[in-house]
Amino acid sequence: MKTFFLTSLLFLSSILGAAAQQPDADDILRTARYVATLQDTSLTGVLRKNNAKTNIALFLHENEGIEFQVLEGKVWKKFQLKLTDDEYDLFEGVGKSIKRFDKKRITQPVMGTDLTYEDLAMSFLYWPNSTVLGEENLGIGRDAWKVRLVNPKAAGLYKTVDVWVHKASGALMRINGYRADGKCIKVFEVTDIMRVGGGEYSIKTMKVQSYGEDSRTTGITYLEFEKPKAAGPQGLR
Repeated sequence: MKTFFLTSLLFLSSILGAAAQQPDADDILRTARYVATLQDTSLTGVLRKNNAKTNIALFLHENEGIEFQVLEGKVWKKFQLKLTDDEYDLFEGVGKSIKRFDKKRITQPVMGTDLTYEDLAMSFLYWPNSTVLGEENLGIGRDAWKVRLVNPKAAGLYKTVDVWVHKASGALMRINGYRADGKCIKVFEVTDIMRVGGGEYSIKTMKVQSYGEDSRTTGITYLEFEKPKAAGPQGLR
């Protein structure tokens, strides 16, 4: 009886210890939403598909979400994901004013690439009630937490999204987007990360692959960022 009791205690202690080491899903996602130290700088880069390239810029605003810009011709089109405690909304810069982004356009491709406006805003990172599914190894030195998110609204391409967040750096490593029928329609795979700001990490290169109804690849786009620069396109603020 004593042996059974001690064995049970040891087993319970091991479970509690493992649970204590696993962070909360919201904490994992909060880290993955980039870093507040970038709020006064910008990330610049390109969207590349086949031989076509589109310049983009990314701004990170503490407690306000994320802003991205796309260069169309010689004009920077500006978009901002604004946040409240329990919801998010996407806005578009038009001239000197800002208006709410038309939700009918949220799933449209950006400049013919495999990324939509929803993808660039990464609004799924702000969906509530996420769940940690466990740990996975994505390769040497790429131990990650796997988190599942469920779309709280009808808008958007994805019903559920799985994200893998690097355990050591907190950087996003992989994102899978699924339709309501459970089929994967898009995979975002981070192939390189970089140290930014005050020593935090962010995406440097990401491969985005789209899939059709038959699960065959329909397109591949690369998102490539340069090291943060103090000067660049100006944000909406």
